[in-house]
Amino acid sequence: LTPLEPCPASEGLPGVEAWIAEAAVAAAPAVRDAAARGSAASTEQPFEEVALAMCGRGAASAALRTYVVDGAAAFADATFSRACPPSGGGSPSLHCAGHERLLAGGPASRVFALREAA
Repeated sequence: LTPLEPCPASEGLPGVEAWIAEAAVAAAPAVRDAAARGSAASTEQPFEEVALAMCGRGAASAALRTYVVDGAAAFADATFSRACPPSGGGSPSLHCAGHERLLAGGPASRVFALREAA
């Protein structure tokens, strides 16, 4: 057997702060610009409030009951009429705004595939 060479000496891993600093230097200009804007760049998901409202067992059961009783189209129209909550002066994320633009063309049951909306 060939003996293994000894491992080179190590100074250990750099700390988290050093890694973050290196990442900031290597980031693309667009990433640095977005990071500099901070909270001004919205990352809100479309229908976020709707999804969060249905997280509880009671709310989820009521939504399912409405879907089954009233049908997919009526459920989609009643539940997904707004993709973004009214903003307090800020603009929605591009993802959210894109869904709002689709909804401007008609009710959710007409502009979304029903499997997508429900």
